[in-house]
Amino acid sequence: MAELFLPSDNRRVLIRPVTVSLAMEANGHSKAYAEHYITKFLELIQEPGATKSDPRDWTVQDRYFVMFTAYLETFRSVESRLEETLTYRDCPACGKDHPVKLYYPDLADKITWLEGELPAFEFQGQSYQVQPLTGKVQEQVEQLEAPFPEPGSAEWEDFSKSDQAAAIRSQVQMTRLMGHLGKTLKDFEEMPYADFLEISKRVLPELAKLKHGIDFSIRFKCPNTPQAQEVPVPVPFRELSVFSAL
Repeated sequence: MAELFLPSDNRRVLIRPVTVSLAMEANGHSKAYAEHYITKFLELIQEPGATKSDPRDWTVQDRYFVMFTAYLETFRSVESRLEETLTYRDCPACGKDHPVKLYYPDLADKITWLEGELPAFEFQGQSYQVQPLTGKVQEQVEQLEAPFPEPGSAEWEDFSKSDQAAAIRSQVQMTRLMGHLGKTLKDFEEMPYADFLEISKRVLPELAKLKHGIDFSIRFKCPNTPQAQEVPVPVPFRELSVFSAL
Protein backbone atom coordinates (compact mmCIF):
# COMPACT_ATOMS: atom_id res chain seq x y z
CA MET A 1 0.00 0.00 0.00
CA ALA A 2 1.28 3.47 -0.90
CA GLU A 3 0.27 6.77 0.67
CA LEU A 4 -0.11 9.68 -1.76
CA PHE A 5 -1.19 13.30 -1.55
CA LEU A 6 -2.95 14.78 -4.58
CA PRO A 7 -1.07 17.75 -6.08
CA SER A 8 -4.23 19.88 -6.42
CA ASP A 9 -5.39 19.93 -2.79
CA ASN A 10 -3.01 17.70 -0.78
CA ARG A 11 -5.83 15.19 -0.27
CA ARG A 12 -4.59 11.89 1.17
CA VAL A 13 -5.08 8.80 -1.00
CA LEU A 14 -4.09 5.21 -0.26
CA ILE A 15 -3.51 2.93 -3.24
CA ARG A 16 -3.26 -0.84 -3.36
CA PRO A 17 -0.70 -2.85 -5.36
CA VAL A 18 -1.79 -3.59 -8.93
CA THR A 19 -2.62 -7.29 -9.16
CA VAL A 20 -3.71 -9.37 -12.13
CA SER A 21 -7.28 -9.53 -10.83
CA LEU A 22 -7.41 -5.74 -10.39
CA ALA A 23 -6.08 -5.13 -13.89
CA MET A 24 -8.56 -7.62 -15.38
CA GLU A 25 -11.49 -6.03 -13.55
CA ALA A 26 -10.48 -2.58 -14.79
CA ASN A 27 -10.24 -3.96 -18.32
CA GLY A 28 -13.91 -4.82 -18.21
CA HIS A 29 -14.39 -1.19 -19.18
CA SER A 30 -14.06 -0.19 -22.83
CA LYS A 31 -10.47 0.77 -23.67
CA ALA A 32 -11.80 2.97 -26.46
CA TYR A 33 -12.62 5.49 -23.74
CA ALA A 34 -9.32 6.20 -22.00
CA GLU A 35 -10.69 8.64 -19.41
CA HIS A 36 -13.50 6.26 -18.47
CA TYR A 37 -10.92 3.50 -18.11
CA ILE A 38 -8.73 5.70 -15.90
CA THR A 39 -11.72 6.41 -13.64
CA LYS A 40 -12.47 2.69 -13.30
CA PHE A 41 -8.82 1.91 -12.59
CA LEU A 42 -8.53 4.66 -9.97
CA GLU A 43 -11.72 3.51 -8.27
CA LEU A 44 -10.37 -0.03 -7.98
CA ILE A 45 -6.84 0.83 -6.90
CA GLN A 46 -7.90 2.92 -3.91
CA GLU A 47 -7.99 1.32 -0.47
CA PRO A 48 -11.56 1.20 0.90
CA GLY A 49 -12.21 3.56 3.78
CA ALA A 50 -12.30 7.22 4.70
CA THR A 51 -9.60 8.27 2.22
CA LYS A 52 -11.40 6.82 -0.82
CA SER A 53 -12.98 9.41 -3.09
CA ASP A 54 -14.49 9.69 -6.56
CA PRO A 55 -11.65 10.10 -9.11
CA ARG A 56 -14.08 11.91 -11.43
CA ASP A 57 -13.79 14.82 -9.01
CA TRP A 58 -9.98 14.78 -9.10
CA THR A 59 -8.21 17.11 -11.48
CA VAL A 60 -6.80 15.65 -14.68
CA GLN A 61 -3.30 16.18 -13.28
CA ASP A 62 -4.21 14.37 -10.04
CA ARG A 63 -5.46 11.40 -12.04
CA TYR A 64 -2.29 11.15 -14.12
CA PHE A 65 -0.17 11.58 -10.99
CA VAL A 66 -1.82 8.59 -9.28
CA MET A 67 -1.68 6.48 -12.45
CA PHE A 68 2.00 7.29 -12.86
CA THR A 69 2.76 6.52 -9.21
CA ALA A 70 0.94 3.20 -9.51
CA TYR A 71 3.10 2.43 -12.54
CA LEU A 72 6.32 3.17 -10.62
CA GLU A 73 5.19 1.12 -7.63
CA THR A 74 4.27 -1.80 -9.88
CA PHE A 75 7.47 -1.89 -11.95
CA ARG A 76 10.03 -0.55 -9.46
CA SER A 77 12.05 -3.79 -9.69
CA VAL A 78 11.70 -4.18 -13.48
CA GLU A 79 14.42 -1.93 -14.90
CA SER A 80 13.31 -2.38 -18.50
CA ARG A 81 9.95 -0.81 -17.63
CA LEU A 82 11.59 2.22 -16.01
CA GLU A 83 13.71 3.42 -18.89
CA GLU A 84 13.00 4.20 -22.50
CA THR A 85 14.63 5.89 -25.48
CA LEU A 86 12.41 8.46 -27.15
CA THR A 87 12.97 9.93 -30.59
CA TYR A 88 13.02 13.71 -30.75
CA ARG A 89 12.13 14.41 -34.37
CA ASP A 90 12.98 17.39 -36.57
CA CYS A 91 15.23 19.16 -34.07
CA PRO A 92 14.68 22.92 -34.60
CA ALA A 93 18.42 23.55 -34.14
CA CYS A 94 19.83 21.06 -36.69
CA GLY A 95 16.79 19.51 -38.41
CA LYS A 96 17.77 15.93 -37.49
CA ASP A 97 16.19 13.28 -35.27
CA HIS A 98 17.83 12.54 -31.91
CA PRO A 99 17.52 9.67 -29.41
CA VAL A 100 16.61 10.97 -25.94
CA LYS A 101 17.02 8.71 -22.92
CA LEU A 102 14.26 8.75 -20.32
CA TYR A 103 14.33 7.30 -16.80
CA TYR A 104 10.77 7.35 -15.48
CA PRO A 105 11.59 7.71 -11.75
CA ASP A 106 13.23 11.05 -12.58
CA LEU A 107 9.80 12.42 -13.47
CA ALA A 108 8.57 11.68 -9.95
CA ASP A 109 10.85 14.47 -8.70
CA LYS A 110 9.16 17.02 -10.99
CA ILE A 111 5.90 17.57 -9.12
CA THR A 112 4.28 20.98 -8.79
CA TRP A 113 1.73 21.56 -6.02
CA LEU A 114 -1.26 23.84 -6.44
CA GLU A 115 -1.05 26.31 -3.58
CA GLY A 116 -3.18 29.20 -2.36
CA GLU A 117 -6.55 30.32 -3.63
CA LEU A 118 -7.74 29.47 -7.12
CA PRO A 119 -7.45 32.43 -9.53
CA ALA A 120 -10.52 34.58 -10.02
CA PHE A 121 -11.59 37.67 -11.93
CA GLU A 122 -14.49 40.12 -11.77
CA PHE A 123 -16.78 41.05 -14.62
CA GLN A 124 -19.67 43.46 -14.27
CA GLY A 125 -19.73 43.05 -10.52
CA GLN A 126 -19.69 39.26 -10.52
CA SER A 127 -16.74 37.12 -9.50
CA TYR A 128 -15.69 34.12 -11.60
CA GLN A 129 -13.32 31.52 -10.20
CA VAL A 130 -11.13 29.55 -12.62
CA GLN A 131 -10.44 25.92 -11.72
CA PRO A 132 -8.58 22.93 -13.17
CA LEU A 133 -10.50 20.49 -15.34
CA THR A 134 -11.74 17.37 -13.58
CA GLY A 135 -12.03 13.77 -14.68
CA LYS A 136 -15.78 14.29 -15.07
CA VAL A 137 -15.21 17.02 -17.65
CA GLN A 138 -12.61 14.92 -19.47
CA GLU A 139 -15.07 12.05 -19.71
CA GLN A 140 -17.63 14.41 -21.25
CA VAL A 141 -15.05 15.63 -23.77
CA GLU A 142 -14.12 12.05 -24.59
CA GLN A 143 -17.75 11.16 -25.33
CA LEU A 144 -18.15 14.23 -27.53
CA GLU A 145 -15.04 13.32 -29.53
CA ALA A 146 -16.01 9.65 -29.93
CA PRO A 147 -17.27 10.08 -33.56
CA PHE A 148 -13.80 11.15 -34.71
CA PRO A 149 -11.95 8.39 -36.61
CA GLU A 150 -8.37 7.41 -35.75
CA PRO A 151 -6.09 10.47 -36.16
CA GLY A 152 -3.97 10.29 -39.29
CA SER A 153 -6.31 7.90 -41.10
CA ALA A 154 -7.94 8.72 -44.44
CA GLU A 155 -11.31 8.77 -42.70
CA TRP A 156 -10.04 11.29 -40.15
CA GLU A 157 -8.83 13.62 -42.91
CA ASP A 158 -12.29 13.74 -44.48
CA PHE A 159 -14.23 13.82 -41.22
CA SER A 160 -12.12 16.62 -39.72
CA LYS A 161 -13.34 18.95 -42.51
CA SER A 162 -17.01 18.11 -42.04
CA ASP A 163 -19.73 20.23 -40.43
CA GLN A 164 -20.17 17.53 -37.78
CA ALA A 165 -16.50 17.82 -36.78
CA ALA A 166 -16.80 21.61 -36.55
CA ALA A 167 -19.85 21.26 -34.31
CA ILE A 168 -18.03 18.76 -32.08
CA ARG A 169 -15.02 21.07 -31.72
CA SER A 170 -17.35 23.88 -30.68
CA GLN A 171 -19.05 21.63 -28.09
CA VAL A 172 -15.68 20.48 -26.74
CA GLN A 173 -14.45 24.04 -26.41
CA MET A 174 -17.63 25.04 -24.57
CA THR A 175 -17.48 21.98 -22.29
CA ARG A 176 -13.91 22.80 -21.27
CA LEU A 177 -14.76 26.46 -20.69
CA MET A 178 -17.70 25.51 -18.46
CA GLY A 179 -15.44 23.06 -16.64
CA HIS A 180 -12.88 25.77 -15.91
CA LEU A 181 -15.63 28.07 -14.61
CA GLY A 182 -17.46 25.36 -12.64
CA LYS A 183 -20.72 26.30 -14.36
CA THR A 184 -23.10 25.05 -17.04
CA LEU A 185 -24.23 26.74 -20.24
CA LYS A 186 -27.62 27.30 -18.59
CA ASP A 187 -25.94 29.85 -16.30
CA PHE A 188 -25.16 32.01 -19.34
CA GLU A 189 -28.24 31.52 -21.54
CA GLU A 190 -29.61 35.03 -20.99
CA MET A 191 -26.23 36.79 -21.07
CA PRO A 192 -25.40 39.04 -24.05
CA TYR A 193 -23.07 37.20 -26.40
CA ALA A 194 -20.45 39.99 -26.32
CA ASP A 195 -20.25 39.72 -22.52
CA PHE A 196 -19.88 35.95 -22.71
CA LEU A 197 -16.98 36.28 -25.16
CA GLU A 198 -15.30 38.73 -22.79
CA ILE A 199 -15.60 36.27 -19.91
CA SER A 200 -14.19 33.40 -22.00
CA LYS A 201 -11.28 35.61 -23.06
CA ARG A 202 -10.42 36.31 -19.42
CA VAL A 203 -10.22 32.62 -18.50
CA LEU A 204 -7.20 31.82 -20.68
CA PRO A 205 -4.60 34.02 -18.89
CA GLU A 206 -5.59 32.46 -15.56
CA LEU A 207 -4.90 28.86 -16.64
CA ALA A 208 -1.13 29.23 -16.20
CA LYS A 209 -1.76 29.78 -12.47
CA LEU A 210 -3.32 26.32 -12.22
CA LYS A 211 -0.17 24.38 -13.07
CA HIS A 212 0.26 21.32 -10.86
CA GLY A 213 1.04 17.62 -11.02
CA ILE A 214 3.91 15.89 -12.79
CA ASP A 215 5.76 17.64 -15.59
CA PHE A 216 5.66 14.95 -18.29
CA SER A 217 8.63 16.28 -20.22
CA ILE A 218 12.42 16.09 -20.18
CA ARG A 219 14.94 18.74 -21.13
CA PHE A 220 17.02 18.28 -24.27
CA LYS A 221 19.84 20.28 -25.86
CA CYS A 222 20.92 19.62 -29.43
CA PRO A 223 24.38 17.96 -29.39
CA ASN A 224 25.12 19.25 -32.91
CA THR A 225 24.55 22.92 -32.15
CA PRO A 226 26.60 24.41 -29.29
CA GLN A 227 24.51 27.60 -29.12
CA ALA A 228 21.19 25.72 -29.02
CA GLN A 229 18.85 26.31 -26.09
CA GLU A 230 17.38 23.50 -24.00
CA VAL A 231 13.88 22.55 -25.09
CA PRO A 232 11.23 20.38 -23.39
CA VAL A 233 10.55 16.99 -25.00
CA PRO A 234 7.04 15.65 -24.16
CA VAL A 235 6.93 12.23 -22.55
CA PRO A 236 4.05 10.04 -23.84
CA PHE A 237 1.69 8.85 -21.11
CA ARG A 238 2.09 5.10 -21.62
CA GLU A 239 0.97 3.86 -18.19
CA LEU A 240 -2.59 3.45 -19.44
CA SER A 241 -1.63 1.10 -22.29
CA VAL A 242 0.55 -0.97 -19.93
CA PHE A 243 -2.21 -1.52 -17.36
CA SER A 244 -4.83 -2.21 -20.05
CA ALA A 245 -2.66 -4.81 -21.84
CA LEU A 246 -4.54 -7.82 -20.43
